[in-house]
Amino acid sequence: DTRRGAYEIDSVTGLPGMHAFFRSAIAHAKRNFKNGTFLDEVPVYFNITNFRKLNTSYGIARGDECLCTVAHILREHFPGRLIGRLAADNFAMLADSSDVQTRVSAACQSFADYIHNSGIELKAGIRFYDTAESGAAIFKHGFDQAKLACNTIKSDANHCWAAYTEDMGQSDAIRHYIREHFDEALQKGFLKVYYQPVIRTLTGKLSN
Repeated sequence: DTRRGAYEIDSVTGLPGMHAFFRSAIAHAKRNFKNGTFLDEVPVYFNITNFRKLNTSYGIARGDECLCTVAHILREHFPGRLIGRLAADNFAMLADSSDVQTRVSAACQSFADYIHNSGIELKAGIRFYDTAESGAAIFKHGFDQAKLACNTIKSDANHCWAAYTEDMGQSDAIRHYIREHFDEALQKGFLKVYYQPVIRTLTGKLSN
């Protein structure tokens, strides 16, 4: 059907859609694990920051042009690699682990040269593995972890990519726990509100 077709091939960029990409990525991981080359490829997640602003300011056609340009840039800097558009302004790929940082940096710079807008950047998260012990099982979470790494630098003008660390995972788990249990904590009175005193500068006294 139409929806399944959209997941197979992205109509804007011509890249594999989300479903087709992940199916191929998992197959790659299983094959590499069997061949003892699991650590040779790493999950990479890309995001265009403030993409919604681009669509709002310049129109959908300009946004689609930007997406196509990103697809072209990724193909150019990662020839022969599995690349997909997941949704909206999100892309993913399997990259060679040996030079992924250099290629990601070059791709992000190519995008900056194209867009000429410091508020709209191409950012990336990379998930390196130290061991192939769990093989394809841990690989299924690799792109989520790469996305988490990417999110940590969305507002960081000094970095275009970040590598996932266990600390990022722990911080995300804590945030998730707080969100999931906020209502419970509120109902049971575990939360207390403390007001910051406001002092009038003219009198030096506490304002009511």
